[in-house]
Amino acid sequence: MLGSRRVLASKVYGPLTAARRPLSAQRFVRTMAQYRPDKPTVIDLPVSNNGARVRWIIYKKGLEQQYAIVSPKEIGGFKSDIHMALHPLGKVPCLGTPDGLCLAESEVLVQYIADKHKGVGPSLEASTPEKRALAHQAVRFQDLYILNIFASMYRKMDKEPRAEQIGQINTQLDNLEKLVVGPYVVGDELTTADGSLLPNLCWMNYILPQLFGWENVFKNRPKLAACWQTIQQDEAASKVIAELHEALDNWKNNGRWKDVGVLEHVKDKSFQWSY
Repeated sequence: MLGSRRVLASKVYGPLTAARRPLSAQRFVRTMAQYRPDKPTVIDLPVSNNGARVRWIIYKKGLEQQYAIVSPKEIGGFKSDIHMALHPLGKVPCLGTPDGLCLAESEVLVQYIADKHKGVGPSLEASTPEKRALAHQAVRFQDLYILNIFASMYRKMDKEPRAEQIGQINTQLDNLEKLVVGPYVVGDELTTADGSLLPNLCWMNYILPQLFGWENVFKNRPKLAACWQTIQQDEAASKVIAELHEALDNWKNNGRWKDVGVLEHVKDKSFQWSY
């Protein structure tokens, strides 16, 4: 079904190009009139740390039959009309539903799924307003002040800003340590905040020691260490971690960090890479 829609999109809207402007309002309406998946569909990639938080809540609530999770290739590629309609910037993750709802940004998807399926599986909502505020605070802090410098670990950039941002990750991890309680983010309750921090802790724990020489991402951060150790015992989390590790292994084996300059940069000991 999705494959046929990809062909249809190409026929109706022309060749799918490598770069596209945002869709006009009229084109958006026409595109979404053509795209009606059989079930709510998350557009995602296995390596995506942002998409992984969405996959976690789907697995945790046992919603694998209710949601499809597909690659952007299944809808024509990152810059196809369908993808640009689902996410104005053509990023993952994003969600399309049979009734035409389009949602972008990972935490929006997480909260939508948690609310939509509140009575299915664990609630993943903290029990008090105070704990719910703590959960939102930790996720908000992570998304604003850590994820905005995540690219320093895996994208091409100049050496000096890369080194500066790696140092900022260290600083912001210290700040995040102050915002979590342990053994889960808000104490003794598993919430969506744990699923949202999970893939990013996984990424940092994989990349920073291997590529940048960190001794231990959780050194002198006992509350984050407790959160990491506890969440790994969760079956849904273990599945997400395995997906991320496989995808990151593929990046490594395919020379990702050589291609983006990381391997060459870290040879320069005039910059600090390890914390």
